[in-house]
Amino acid sequence: MKRKMENDTASFAQSIADKRHRNVDWAKSAVLESASITAEDALDKNVIDFIADDLPDLLNQLDGREINGKTLNTAKAAIVENPDEFI
Repeated sequence: MKRKMENDTASFAQSIADKRHRNVDWAKSAVLESASITAEDALDKNVIDFIADDLPDLLNQLDGREINGKTLNTAKAAIVENPDEFI
């Protein structure tokens, strides 16, 4: 049963990776082999799009990306902290 669950999870991870044009082989190995990599390796292996230093950097890197047919305009977005959000 454990092996079946691992294989189902690996297939699910592969389908998500494929849909998002990510590294399908790595997604499978992450599940079946408990593979892990550094952020820099993840970037090199097409597991992630970019590495952000902080929230403003993230918003700058997201700016102009198209998601579901809509272009993100995040470079000059106001950052409002909500301390109650994570309670």
